[in-house]
Amino acid sequence: MKKPLFIVGTGRCGSTLLSNMVRQHPTCLSISEFLSAVADFGFRLEQILSPTPIDGEEFWGFLSTCYPRQTLLLRDGLVPKEFLYPLDGSCRYKSDTGVPPILIVMLPHLTDEPDNLFDELHTWVLQRPLASAVEQTRAMFQYLADRLGKTHWIERSGGSIYIVEQLAESFPEAKFLHLVRDGRNCAISMTKQTIFRMKLIWNQQIQLLSVDPFESSDHTGIANLPEELRRLLPENLTAEAFWDYKISPSVFGHFWSEAIQLGVNALRELPQERVLTLYYEDFLANPISQVTALAEFLDEEVLSTSEVEKWIQQSTAIVGKPKSPQWENLPSQEREELHQACIPGFEVLQAYI
Repeated sequence: MKKPLFIVGTGRCGSTLLSNMVRQHPTCLSISEFLSAVADFGFRLEQILSPTPIDGEEFWGFLSTCYPRQTLLLRDGLVPKEFLYPLDGSCRYKSDTGVPPILIVMLPHLTDEPDNLFDELHTWVLQRPLASAVEQTRAMFQYLADRLGKTHWIERSGGSIYIVEQLAESFPEAKFLHLVRDGRNCAISMTKQTIFRMKLIWNQQIQLLSVDPFESSDHTGIANLPEELRRLLPENLTAEAFWDYKISPSVFGHFWSEAIQLGVNALRELPQERVLTLYYEDFLANPISQVTALAEFLDEEVLSTSEVEKWIQQSTAIVGKPKSPQWENLPSQEREELHQACIPGFEVLQAYI
């Protein structure tokens, strides 16, 4: 059996593009945003990577429970464009019902009939014996690969660079493709993206309240919250308040540097043959060589086949054209603050690469 592979990055680094490429690959199953959705944007990561044995029914609960954070985004019209499940009435779930985690992106990424595959998985998962959540996940991914005529699976979740160490421990045979984008452009993109903005807000609220407002109704620490963050509590949140909340790009620049430092420290502990680092900017400037490198890392055994050669050409065609860096358009002081925030990340990458 071929080794599984994780595509990891800071988020807003172009990894969705790679997921879309892999979806068309003749041998690789593209699993998109499983970890992000099922781990509830990272707030329930321990349950999905826990070594404790669970049965199929409990595992299905992880896959199908409509979590309050995700339902809140649906309720208030804060769904990011990466959300793939149709909310136009053509499918089972609606904004007001919530959407199970594996239906948010993962299953619509694989099929045009996500509700049917959801039901099929439900039947299969309930028959599973006791096993850790990691083993349940591994078995489900391989089941889907076999079901859809692929030889092995590749998972990609935005922001997963933060958990490389945990993934390497849970999947000791896995390979890692690290996609890097200029942190200044990542930060600009993060300021406009719902989930990254929301995660920052949630983390601030938890720190100041000393409780998670999605897990506890205890607001005894509410005096510690400034008014602008009170307006963003789950019971108060509106789309207007959300977009009115100002976040400097430099805040996300620091986030990017921290993620790079943490992820690279974990990647450098792995054997070199298990890690490939590619740059998003190189995909834009020279797509053929980068897609070819990607193809070799995905499945070197089929690199010279006509199907993969066709896939390389198709994948190259969906790569966009280079654009002027958006961070350069910031006011001078804001631009310099963002650049300084990203320097620690740049230095770690330079030393590693």
